[in-house]
Amino acid sequence: MRKLLVAFVVVAVTVAFLQLSASDKKLLPAGTHLVKTEGGMDVSLTIPSSISPEKGCSLIVLLHGAQMKDINDVKSVWNAWSDSFSKSGYIVVVPRSKTNKDAWAPQDVDDLTKFCRKIAEDYGVAGREGAAVGHSSGADGAARLVVSDPKLFSAFISLGGQSHPDVASFKNNNIGVFLFHFNGDPIVNINASKQLEATLKQAGVDVTLKSEDNNSHAIEFYAQRALQPVTSWLSAWMKDKARKLTSVGEDKNLNWIVLSDIDPREAAKNDNKPFLIYAYSQKDKENKAAQYLELDLFPNTKFKEATNEFNCYKLDLDNAKELAKKLSISSCGLYIFDSKGKQTKKIDKPTSIDKLVKDMEKLAPQPKK
Repeated sequence: MRKLLVAFVVVAVTVAFLQLSASDKKLLPAGTHLVKTEGGMDVSLTIPSSISPEKGCSLIVLLHGAQMKDINDVKSVWNAWSDSFSKSGYIVVVPRSKTNKDAWAPQDVDDLTKFCRKIAEDYGVAGREGAAVGHSSGADGAARLVVSDPKLFSAFISLGGQSHPDVASFKNNNIGVFLFHFNGDPIVNINASKQLEATLKQAGVDVTLKSEDNNSHAIEFYAQRALQPVTSWLSAWMKDKARKLTSVGEDKNLNWIVLSDIDPREAAKNDNKPFLIYAYSQKDKENKAAQYLELDLFPNTKFKEATNEFNCYKLDLDNAKELAKKLSISSCGLYIFDSKGKQTKKIDKPTSIDKLVKDMEKLAPQPKK
């Protein structure tokens, strides 16, 4: 009986410790770390020194092709890319495929998607600021990865690859494509990229093909020659085009009321409800809140439930300047007002759905007992 009691206590303490550990989220420090995904895939994860969840960051995933021995082998061929992109503020994910050592099986892509989502949530990766790069057969894995979560990924890059992307998904989700191919590649002929370019262009996808003279298919040569052009293209894509997925302020999942000259504070007095105002501008392409609201990153279950107790408004700063001035709204973002019309919070770049919902719950009318 005593042994049974001791065993019970040990189990109870262990469970309590595990629950504490699971809830005590600790972010990895800057540097490169060898970690595993939920499915047991080996990953080299590089965290930039300039990162903070409050400021946000970008993410890039580098997928290998065939004949990689282990994670150290994979890591070594992408070293220059990891160094370069991490210095630019990117979190760099370099995985080693688990199911099929020479390709990317569906279960590997699913596992990697979950891993990237968790990293994005923990470190505040901004919406649509994810990119996936694939060499050779890795290009097909990268193509499937970007469409697995187009609210995180917006860019697909192929290095000497032969991929079969979902063209409709690329078009509908505004996935930008950069194809880099050697003219003399003896393994994957450049015609593969030329044909893909033609198919994507015909469908209306934003695609760029760059070719160079070289007779190799080796990842070492591709990595060396493609880094600079990929960096230039990706920088321009993220700055100007990545977020053009929907029209600014259009969110069919939430009942946003468009404000013109009616002051929402009057409605708050009548129904005693707090309210949200999403202020936006067609001129502000860099606005962080817009990345979340325009791309429907907010309308998950928790946020939709929380908005039931709020009136939700959209305010076009370009066409309702007087009303914006009355409400003390001068820039894009999400504004929370209490039921008395007092502005209690402005969110320029939401990094946590849970934190936003908690802020809203504090203001929501309490049910009568």
